[in-house]
Amino acid sequence: MRQNFSETATDMSFSFKPEKTAPPVSPHPQPPWEVLIADDDPEVHRVTRFVLREFRFDDRPLLLHSVYSGSETIRFLRHHPGIAVLLLDAVMENDEAGLIAASRIRKELKNQSIRIIFRTGQAGKAPESLVVDQYDINDYREKAELSAQKLRSAITTGLRNFRELQSAQRERDALHHILNTTSPVITGSHSPSVFACTVRDQVQRLLLTQPFHFRKLAVSFSVKDQAGHPLCTAHHAENNFPVPSASSFSQDLLLRAESMGKRSLELSVWALPELRTEERTMLDIFIRHIADVLDKLLDHQPDILMETRFSRLLTHALSNSPRKESAGHLHRVGAFCYHLALQAGLDRKTAEELKRAAPLHDIGKLAIPQAILNKRGPLNAEEQAIIRTHPDIGFELLHDENRPDLKTAAIVAREHHERWDGAGYPLGIAGEKINILGRITAIGDVFDALTHDRSYKKAWPVPKALEFLKKKAGSIFDPRLVSCFIKDTDALVQIHSQWPDT
Repeated sequence: MRQNFSETATDMSFSFKPEKTAPPVSPHPQPPWEVLIADDDPEVHRVTRFVLREFRFDDRPLLLHSVYSGSETIRFLRHHPGIAVLLLDAVMENDEAGLIAASRIRKELKNQSIRIIFRTGQAGKAPESLVVDQYDINDYREKAELSAQKLRSAITTGLRNFRELQSAQRERDALHHILNTTSPVITGSHSPSVFACTVRDQVQRLLLTQPFHFRKLAVSFSVKDQAGHPLCTAHHAENNFPVPSASSFSQDLLLRAESMGKRSLELSVWALPELRTEERTMLDIFIRHIADVLDKLLDHQPDILMETRFSRLLTHALSNSPRKESAGHLHRVGAFCYHLALQAGLDRKTAEELKRAAPLHDIGKLAIPQAILNKRGPLNAEEQAIIRTHPDIGFELLHDENRPDLKTAAIVAREHHERWDGAGYPLGIAGEKINILGRITAIGDVFDALTHDRSYKKAWPVPKALEFLKKKAGSIFDPRLVSCFIKDTDALVQIHSQWPDT
């Protein structure tokens, strides 16, 4: 049995003349990208390592690992789930070793992040049409056509996609912290000093996730009353990073917000490596959210998490994201859903709950990479798979059996993309198995999207949008609910004009 071995691509020693000068090393290097070579031919490993010896992506080198069979591949990945790219040979210990390994990685190991580049020297035994159609493979390459440049390009594409997936996961984890950040304060002491320390600790948790757990970080959070007098302050530094003076914080990040009670908040962060764009966005949403709940927290009113106002706070967080639909869209969807709920015979209390919950239907999109949400052209298969995760993300963020207002929002977030004929996502359920609140929200959301400008289309006239709903009744939409929705077009036009996009 050959021994597995690992080394950075830049550590290989060859007598060949270097092709180019290595880029300067960053004073704060990030960990290398990990790539696994799975092939039964030692020469393939040698050539691959030689080609990638000076490869860098995002100013990070590669750490290359080697295995020589499909079974070794599974054993290795079971203990190393952070591998970014797998170069997988089709034929190893048997003709189907590569395909079996690919299937086990996705189904048995449940590893959806690793990017699999399928390499074959015997295309007839694993034709591209079979591999792409039936297996979750990200790239297919014939070895005879895989030049050095094409290999580097394939690795670059794989790492870029892996980075986007990891970014989405980090944002998803950050959102869990943001939406739950008031809980430890409410369930514990309500002193201003404890509040400040809790907020500071939450910021550290947001910024010290993988792969930045080693980051040098200093955080300062303070609150002042209406007269400008300090109420509470908390400072802390991680990984031997000294707390800088207050004036130096502005060189990296300084965020300010004001509560409804005119208390002022200031969050300062100094970080090495510097904060990424998505982290700055998360902190901006975070500080605005804290500003909204600050008065009740410091005024000792622990019922904040049980109030329906919390739903409006979440809507505020969504509407202040750079990846937002307009605030008008959120209001209109809520109003359309309220109107349809009453028309369909639901009681007024349920209709009111839906009115508050429906604007949160797309909150899961906060965890989707901005590059995908803002793409003007059609999405490729991988991008579609990523964006289709947002209903489940929304459900995870909002689900709480003890919170009726958020329980409704969780249902809406998960089921608003289901279809009456069962061809929707993420659950693929059909007909009345789809919660009626999800069926109602689907109609309100689509109608509003059709009748307003989007980056990919111009607004439709209301009659054309209503005709679309009628045409799709019985396939996409609940036919009974469509009939209820279009009964009172005057009410729809009034809602349509009440909250214009700004």
